[in-house]
Amino acid sequence: MCEDDSSDEFDISLDEATDDTLEAIGEYTSLDHYFRSVLEEFIDPGARWLLDCLDIALVRRHFDGDRYRHEIVAGRVYRRIRR
Repeated sequence: MCEDDSSDEFDISLDEATDDTLEAIGEYTSLDHYFRSVLEEFIDPGARWLLDCLDIALVRRHFDGDRYRHEIVAGRVYRRIRR
């Protein structure tokens, strides 16, 4: 499993966190943990070892795409909608 990357942390003020372009997703130890958790829902428990083979940076780029940016602040994951 990937190590926690401290560069995942962003500074979001309270005013910014209530902005309608920022969606709270949940509590996770890292963005990598969040993305892995999402993928686990779609993979049979007997085949979850495949998640260890993924390029998590590529997974993150796929989830972000052109429209979103995922951020983590104090253990809470947020999805920012880019306009």
